[in-house]
Order: sequence, then C-alpha cells, then structure tokens
Amino acid sequence: MRIICLFLLPLSLSAGPPAKDIFRIVNKDPDISADLHSLLLPEFQTNLNALTHFFGEAATFPPISVEVFNSLESKALAQGNMSPAHANQEFRTIYIVQNESWNGASFHPENEIFVTALMGKSPLTCLRKGLALWFVHNWHEKGYLYWAKKLAIGNNLPRLSDLLDNTRFEENSPLINGCTAAAFTAFLLDTRGKAQLLQWYRQPDLSALAALDEEFRQYLLDCFPDDASAKKSKTLPYWKGFNFAHEGYQIYNGYGSELAKTSLQKLALTGSNAVAIVPYTFMRDPKLPAGFPIPKRAGSENDAAVIEAGIQAKKTGLRTLLKPQIWLRNSWPGEINMACEDDWDLFFDYYTKWVVHYALLAAIYRFDALCIGVEMVQSTKLKPDKWRQLIRKIRPLYGGYLTYAANWGEEFETIDFWDDLDYIGLDCYYPLSDQAAP
Repeated sequence: MRIICLFLLPLSLSAGPPAKDIFRIVNKDPDISADLHSLLLPEFQTNLNALTHFFGEAATFPPISVEVFNSLESKALAQGNMSPAHANQEFRTIYIVQNESWNGASFHPENEIFVTALMGKSPLTCLRKGLALWFVHNWHEKGYLYWAKKLAIGNNLPRLSDLLDNTRFEENSPLINGCTAAAFTAFLLDTRGKAQLLQWYRQPDLSALAALDEEFRQYLLDCFPDDASAKKSKTLPYWKGFNFAHEGYQIYNGYGSELAKTSLQKLALTGSNAVAIVPYTFMRDPKLPAGFPIPKRAGSENDAAVIEAGIQAKKTGLRTLLKPQIWLRNSWPGEINMACEDDWDLFFDYYTKWVVHYALLAAIYRFDALCIGVEMVQSTKLKPDKWRQLIRKIRPLYGGYLTYAANWGEEFETIDFWDDLDYIGLDCYYPLSDQAAP
C-alpha cells in the first residue's frame, strides 16, 4: 500500500499577526543596499501564517530581533557563528546572512524560538528541532522529505534510537539529523496525528518512538514518486586545477572569507578550470575506530564555510571537487589498520556516516564531484568490499561524479574497485629519477 503524505499545509493559511509587529529588523552591515523590510517581512509573514494555522489563532508569538549581515565572514566575526542563520533563545534574536548567495531568512531560525515559547522545551532535541523545521517545506530547495527519501534509498538514515538520543543527536551530522528530524515529524503527523505528536513532544515515549524505525523508513520510500532528475553525462570533462586548502583557522583567512574569495579568483586566472575544496576531520589513533567530528567552530572548515568556498569557486567558472580528508598527528591515512573484524566494521560505520554527510552536502549544493577517500592504503588493500558497499550507499544520494584519491605506487596500481567510480584518482608522487644528479 502506498502512503501519501497528507499532513501538508493548505495553500490558504490562517492569517497570523502582522510580521511588522513581531520582527524588529536591524541592519548590521551599512553596505547592505536592499530594503530589508520589503525583502524579509513577506517571508516572515508566510511563516507566521503557517504557525498560526498549526497552533491556532490564539497563539501568542514573542517579539523577535533580526540582525542581518551581508556575509558569512561579517556574521562570524560579530557572533562567532558562521552558519547562514542561527537563533539565540535567551535573547529572542535571530542572526541571518542576506546576499546573492544566501537567503538566511529562508532557514527560519525563529521557529525554534516560537515553538519553545508556545510548547515549552521538549525533552527530545529531535522533536524540538524537527517541529521547528517541519514548517520549512522548501528546506534546501527540494524539501526535507525529498532529501530524507534519498538517505533512505541508500540506507543512510540514522536509526531512530540514535536520533532520539540527545547526546548522539548533537554529535552527529547536523545536516542529516535536521533533515531526518523534520521528516520524522511529518511522518508522526501523517500517521499518528497532531495530538499524539504534541503529547510526545511534551512527554516522549522513547520505546514507542524507537519502535517506529522500519515504518518510518518505508513511509519515506513510499511517500511520493521517485526522482526523475536527469543523469550526469557519461562523457567526462577534462579537469585541471588545484587543491584549495583551508589555512590559518581564523574567520578572516579560511573558507568563507574575503581572502579566500580573492584566492579563488586568482586561481581562475592561472588557466585552471577546477578546484578541490578540502574539509578535514581528525583521527587520534590509526589503529582504533572512533567517530569522525564535523567541524562546527567559526574559523574551521565548517559546513557553511565549505559551501561558501564552493559557491565562490563556481562564480569564478571553476568546477568543484569536494574532497574530505582525515588528518592524523604524526601519521597519515595509509596507516589506518584495525586489529579485528569488529573494529573494521565499526571503523567503516563511522567513516560511512562521515562521508554520507559530505555526500548530502555535495548533492544539495551541487558540487560537481566528490572524493570518497584519500590515501587509505591499508583499508583499500584489505577491505575492498567495504569500499564497494560505501560507493553503493552514496550513489542514490549524490548524483555527481565519484572518485577516490589513491597513493602512488602499490595502492593506485592494485585497487580493484576503480570500475565502481567515475574517475581514477592518483596522488602522483612517483620519483622522476633515482639518480643523485639526474
């Protein structure tokens, strides 16, 4: 039986309070030339109408201050947060970036403030964030149900037991968790009803919610027709360019900064037509499996900074390769080697979750290609089937070109899963000569 997503907001919504009475808009960058009230109030009004339709006309919305910045860098320098939009519950203030690349208002960070004011703070982070995001039906253009279905097809959805664990929710991919939490909210509304959802919001039944795992996944697979997007060309273009590394680890000199934008413009002038954007994670011990953190601090290779680097590269005419890498102190990825099968299974579970985060990011923001690993010599030699499995999980989510960056020599020459990829990747450090004075 096919399930149809029924609990959608109607085209004609209850009229909410006037947005001009709720939102106080403050221009934090004097060189923003747009009329911010004309630009932002219609967006906020539509959202208020949707909230009013859901919570009722008696709902009282607290006033919200809106601080508007003209760049990620400007916002990060002022707030220590580089995301295009975030909220401060205590001060009932949202901070957004509005420019030709980012429409921070469309993320509606005010919803977390409104939902908490109207409902209280749910014991479950996923229900609080999920209900706030549920109103944002155009989440990353195509909507959270679209992207959640993509995750479900590749069996990449987080287990509900992980989603319902507040600590794990905060530790894991914010992109995947936000998408899944909103989709789970839609599922609960469609299948259990509004009253049950709001009851679980206030007093969650963890065992009852966790038991819905398989039903939720099937709901996503069935809830609307399969995507019929055009497939990528089988004719691969010729790429030439550089790794573009995030250096300095300050807000003003890494990805997302004006200096980075200038560097990309200079790269384009060299005759390059492509650039690799390289977000790093770290691993403490190449012999012990552990989760791979996703940078969040302003000044790091956080998601918004990585996306901004990709956007700026495309504006200069460069193709983009997203190339996430593992950094190890006093070691390198070629030394990653687990002691037993259980450790290998755990390592690839952690690694897959990390790569899938960037696969979703690359799909949403249209990176031209994705590199799924770099110089992981022992793992590709000993566990090629794990790599094939990883590739199969990524394909339904990310439709661009896939490659792997092999170390020169034995790894490059003996990898047997090249046919599963679109490009062969070689880190080409072959010696030019073995003579002391060639």
